[in-house]
Amino acid sequence: MSDQRRYVPILKGRDGEYGALESLTPESKDRLTPVIELPPIPWNFEEERPDRTIDTHLKKVSQKLSRAWGTGREFFLDFLWIAEEERMGDGGHPVDFVFDSARARTLCPIPVVGLIRSEGYLAACANAVRQDNRGVCIRLQREDFAEFLDLGAELSRVVASVGTSREDADILLDCRALTPESRHLGVEGALNLISRIPDLAQWRRSLWRRLPSLRI
Repeated sequence: MSDQRRYVPILKGRDGEYGALESLTPESKDRLTPVIELPPIPWNFEEERPDRTIDTHLKKVSQKLSRAWGTGREFFLDFLWIAEEERMGDGGHPVDFVFDSARARTLCPIPVVGLIRSEGYLAACANAVRQDNRGVCIRLQREDFAEFLDLGAELSRVVASVGTSREDADILLDCRALTPESRHLGVEGALNLISRIPDLAQWRRSLWRRLPSLRI
């Protein structure tokens, strides 16, 4: 995945998105690296409780990933929408469960972390980094640039927390959707944020969520 000019779509891990990935040709898959966000557990509004357990919710994730994306191709896996306090029935962390299942199917996920993630989440991602040796992806959002005065220190903290180095970490700048009306402003804004990432050349890959027309 040395080509940094690849498409990085951010997808919800739902059946429609899995179906779209499955329909891609091998040549198309070779030109993109998706970020797959595992969706939250649905809420049962009538009974005022989660609709299922976390075990049931995550049981078929690796199976769906295997069918939709296949083995041998890396992809980013983000647990952003899974509640931080969730634990499997045996007390294990959801990240450990999904990555263990993916490993059994010889899938190649890379964990996605951020500057505001719990210590438990980072520790579980560190387990995946140590076992799989595929590094980590740090997802930056626009709010991070305003909230953290020393962005470099925060990035170093996260890298150390997952037990890797900048040379084995990707920076993903999530600029969210760029509409036709805001395209010019979006490109300028993205360029400004990218220029504020410290020591950009030290990172393994610098990626950004973008429209296909946005090139840097």
